[in-house]
Amino acid sequence: MFETLFTYPRVLRRHREGPLATDRAAYLSGLVAQGMAAADPQRLLWLEQSAAFVHQGTTWHLGRALLLENLGRQEDARQAFEASLQAAARSLGPISAVRARLGLCRLALGRGDIPEAALQATEAARINPQDPEAQLICTNLAETLLGAGQVVEAARLLEPVASCAPSAALGYLVCCLCLGQDLDLQVDVDQAEADRLLKGWISRLWDSRNTEMMGSFADECSSVLGLFEWLPQFLAEETRRLQA
Repeated sequence: MFETLFTYPRVLRRHREGPLATDRAAYLSGLVAQGMAAADPQRLLWLEQSAAFVHQGTTWHLGRALLLENLGRQEDARQAFEASLQAAARSLGPISAVRARLGLCRLALGRGDIPEAALQATEAARINPQDPEAQLICTNLAETLLGAGQVVEAARLLEPVASCAPSAALGYLVCCLCLGQDLDLQVDVDQAEADRLLKGWISRLWDSRNTEMMGSFADECSSVLGLFEWLPQFLAEETRRLQA
């Protein structure tokens, strides 16, 4: 039945009257949530035709935004994600707000606007730090920024998800040491994995060649030597790597 509706938009007329009329908004929103976001112009047409007789709430706008994004209509998608955000604010819909923020983040990345992408990712993570996509985007963006020597910006991305994602936690530790900030954080990760993650973040910092931040980290890392005894040797090795 769902596939029939997707294939033949005209059958939506049947839901304008009759016993199902009171349920149609929830029904159509459910269809959006269950797979409307596919790169299919016919599905976009189907959804837009429904605007005449369903409430255009956060789910409706989000489904339309995802379709537009997949179809490469970037500006239309941005406007639809913004509309979904506005509707989510009115209805207090945090899940939809996260999806809309991350959609705006992806669009910003597509046009090379890293500051806007970081802002949207951070806002999404603050709403739901446990969202897997928010964690992934925040962590990946922070790695890029740290590698460019932008430690403050990287820390801002990592802070909301540091308590939920081990990689983000170790990256946030590096940023806090660079900035001389206190950190009280508990992360569920074994020592071997923590060592591996921390080395990766330190290498990103050293790749930046931001000597001010590198020096700050080297000065402050003595506070975690009890957990990472290998730090002095590793820092020396990373410095030699850059000099090679």
